Amino acid sequence: MKRLVIILALVMLLPLNAFALDALTEDTMGQITGQSGVSIAIDDVKIYQNIEYLTYTDADGVSTGSALAGTYVAGTAGSVSIENLRMMVNINAITHLESGLPVSPGRALLGTYALTDLAGNPINFNNDATDSAFEARPLSIDVGDMAVLSEGLSYNATSGAAGTGLSVVGVRIGLPTVEIHQTALSFDVTVSGGTAGTIVVTPAAANSGASFGTISIGANTMAILDGFVEIAPH
Repeated sequence: MKRLVIILALVMLLPLNAFALDALTEDTMGQITGQSGVSIAIDDVKIYQNIEYLTYTDADGVSTGSALAGTYVAGTAGSVSIENLRMMVNINAITHLESGLPVSPGRALLGTYALTDLAGNPINFNNDATDSAFEARPLSIDVGDMAVLSEGLSYNATSGAAGTGLSVVGVRIGLPTVEIHQTALSFDVTVSGGTAGTIVVTPAAANSGASFGTISIGANTMAILDGFVEIAPH
């Protein structure tokens, strides 16, 4: 106890600049407390995912024959496994449009973007036809009145007439303008069965040890261009 008291006394005797702290002015403190939320930039994120295996097991297999005829043979357990499934998920910030298509700084966007869909219908990545009108957004968190929830509450409370002044206070989370890209993946489909530890069970499961080939899935891309989530008590 004496040692702790001595240490605390020495800490209190140290000058403030030893901790690299500066006193805050009233104006500075006012600016800090006046902030309504934070903005968070998200870019060049890489997430690696590996699924070692996914197995479906038939515990008793498929029985054959007839017990009455004396030809009944009990089924043997067997499993179908999906193995070696690996993928990389990349998250890239979208900062602007060039010729109507999304662009990211640093690492280029990994997805395939087009101005028309397969039916020839136009795809507009912006509410306005000009690139300069596009507004990239960070992930933001703000506390205050919820515009959409307040409007909905007003509408429901007055059976269709909004604008009664009702207000909901909560947290508004602005979605970041980002691309979420999953690389192409493939996995092996195999059949196993007919064994219990190191003991071979007879009869073996049908097609035991056989490979049913490889399944491949192409790259998958999703882009969040705008939007928000409102959270409020009810």
